[in-house]
Amino acid sequence: MKRNPRSFAGAAALLLVSCAAVEPQPVPAPVAPEAPRPVVDAPAPGPAAPMAHPDRDALNLACDDGIELRVRFGEDEAAVEGLGEGRQILGRDAGGTGPQQSVYSGDRMRVEFGLGPGGTDADVHLLDSMRTLHCRRR
Repeated sequence: MKRNPRSFAGAAALLLVSCAAVEPQPVPAPVAPEAPRPVVDAPAPGPAAPMAHPDRDALNLACDDGIELRVRFGEDEAAVEGLGEGRQILGRDAGGTGPQQSVYSGDRMRVEFGLGPGGTDADVHLLDSMRTLHCRRR
């Protein structure tokens, strides 16, 4: 099939005219990312309250092997003293089989409070030695 050279020239001219007639669209300006929103429903944890009056303000526990522990409760945390490692701050954990039971965990221990018939016992699970201390409120 033979093509007419005029049809090529006409098609090329039409193509050039159609390209030249289209104006380029402006490029939209980049949108700045939103700044992170502050979390307002979760207050930042503060330092644990000092245990200045352990007999009055703390839960005193008598445990196996004559070990005595003092526990102070804060908002979703418990500060435990008496194991020779200084104060251990434990976070509230899911657990417990009833409303009177609560569980607090940290790197070195896990403590279950509210055990026993009167809810006055606690089990301290020492994670490093895999040992459990049975404690009773004094």
